[in-house]
This record gives sequence, C-alpha cells and structure tokens, in this order.
Amino acid sequence: MSLIGNVPVAGGLVSLIGVLLIFRRDRNCLHDDIAKTRVVKFAASSQ
Repeated sequence: MSLIGNVPVAGGLVSLIGVLLIFRRDRNCLHDDIAKTRVVKFAASSQ
C-alpha cells in the first residue's frame, strides 16, 4: 500500500479510498481486503 501511495495523483486517491473504507459495516480497509484479513472486535474486561 505504501508503494501505491507514492504514485502521483492516483496513489493519493487510492490511499484516501483505502482509509475511508474503514467506515463500512465490517470495518475492513483496503489493505484488509487485499490480504483477505478480518477486523476483530475486542472488548477489554474491566477488573
């Protein structure tokens, strides 16, 4: 993703879209989709 971000104009657009994808219901960014990973919701226990 950082290599794509260095491409003039298109790199900035891809980086912006990649970050804005976090607002989807599944919370995956573009790099999560590329790597086929999932975002896991973690709730800390209160002690």
